[in-house]
Amino acid sequence: VQLFRLLKKLCVQQNKCVFFSCHDLDLAIQLSDGMLVIKEDNNYFDTPDHLIQQGVFDHFFKDEQIVFDKEQKRFIIQK
Repeated sequence: VQLFRLLKKLCVQQNKCVFFSCHDLDLAIQLSDGMLVIKEDNNYFDTPDHLIQQGVFDHFFKDEQIVFDKEQKRFIIQK
């Protein structure tokens, strides 16, 4: 997380762009200005907020116990 925060800070201060690959969607949603989301049926590129509004994460996992909470902007595991 510290590394991602440093990279984001450098992007802003130095007017640079950093591409990174990450399987931690919660972290990527929180720290990214833009995301490329690759799914079996389609690829999506937009800001995390727009991807959330479009419902890209709503049925991301085939497991029905893993749901995306749009208000918290993160995945929740239901019991």
